[in-house]
Amino acid sequence: MGNHLTTLKHRFKPPKGGQPVSQLTPKQLAAHLQPVYTGLLRSIGYTSAPSLNDAKASVLLALMHKKAAEYGVPLDSPLSAKGFRLGYTEGAFAYPEHPVEVQAYIALYTWIIVQIDDVTDDIQDAVDHFQQRFFSGEPQSHPLLHAMGEILRETYDYWDPVLANIIVTWSLNFVNSNLLETREGFQKMAVTKAGTSFPYFYRDMAGVAEAFAIFGYPRAVYPEFQYFLEAIPDMALFINLFNDVVSGITGEDYD
Repeated sequence: MGNHLTTLKHRFKPPKGGQPVSQLTPKQLAAHLQPVYTGLLRSIGYTSAPSLNDAKASVLLALMHKKAAEYGVPLDSPLSAKGFRLGYTEGAFAYPEHPVEVQAYIALYTWIIVQIDDVTDDIQDAVDHFQQRFFSGEPQSHPLLHAMGEILRETYDYWDPVLANIIVTWSLNFVNSNLLETREGFQKMAVTKAGTSFPYFYRDMAGVAEAFAIFGYPRAVYPEFQYFLEAIPDMALFINLFNDVVSGITGEDYD
């Protein structure tokens, strides 16, 4: 028998005899994290965030607010407001050269999945039937899931159908990964030495990194996907591992 799989997130553990992270002051925690972050950023050649054009930023925000209203998902809850800001940052700074319509799609997609990641426990029955309703064309029973279905259908407006299919497939996997966490069988599942590939299988499903990798190549800018398709798996692997460095250490998730 192995240990029970209650979570795949791991807290940062200091050297033997060191002080647990939960007891560190902000300054002490920063001292632990600074060499990890600076070394990583140095190794990938990162210098600074891209500059943001004020006019384009205004258009992006206007598009996001317009679509959010159409989806019927309120912005006044702390989680929705936080996800909206995170989505805006993702669209504007991670994909700065994209057409603003594509940036808005990425921003809204991020806004939606951040919320689903946090509320699946509370709307489990609705999420249980999300994919069945999505494929049958039936109305969703929760505004957030309606928004998820709408954004997935809009994927085909901006990416080649094959790439859009991959984005949709991994997005559905992401929703399913959240459902898995609600199941007692998953929570009590014994981890054995034979299941060496399972942790990353689940982590990849939950991270939806393939979608964010493909987001870098909208059809309007990159119409011929044979020039970048081979790089997608490595990009997705980097996205997952980078996220684990900046979130697994602190206990927060930045996907």
